[in-house]
Amino acid sequence: MSIEEKIINLLRKHPLGLTTKEIAEKLGISRTTIAKYVEKLKGKGIIAEKRVGAYRLWLLGEYYQAKKLTARRILVALTRALLKILGENSYQLAFMVGKAIAQELYETVELNSSKPFESIASMISDITEGVSTQAFELSNNRGVIIIKMSDISFPIEFIKLLANILQGAIKELIKKSCNQSCTVNVNISKKENAYEIVMEINLTPQD
Repeated sequence: MSIEEKIINLLRKHPLGLTTKEIAEKLGISRTTIAKYVEKLKGKGIIAEKRVGAYRLWLLGEYYQAKKLTARRILVALTRALLKILGENSYQLAFMVGKAIAQELYETVELNSSKPFESIASMISDITEGVSTQAFELSNNRGVIIIKMSDISFPIEFIKLLANILQGAIKELIKKSCNQSCTVNVNISKKENAYEIVMEINLTPQD
């Protein structure tokens, strides 16, 4: 059995994915060799890469696509259920959820208080799949974070909920990490191949 076949068979048994190191250990093959072969399999479209924080997980393409579709359906159903039950109050709830998440993660999140805009953009990119971020510091107390989502199959209502979660989380993280309050103005647009969330952040020292 070839190394490629061994990798494919192993990933069939681990639908949640494995890192390069885990594949190497389970097959008893050097990490360098496995790294070469997973890249080849990725190029052929047989396996897919998923980033989870600093980790790279490898999954069979069929499992990866099925998981993405299932997750998307759940998120869309949750969005519609929230709006059906709470109406416009769903967005305020999302904002509060964002603040609560930031409070829970504050101890484990390292926010660079000297470069808060870049730090927040990097954090969003690390924890969110299919998203690219850019940060621009317009002045010492004012910056813009641009978030682009390549998956435009989500309804706009979901994007609004996500933006409100991020808005709440950003306000809370800056409050705790930088000892400053802030306003976060959000603008959402749908481009040809991506959603774009522009968040303008203005910092103000706390009394």
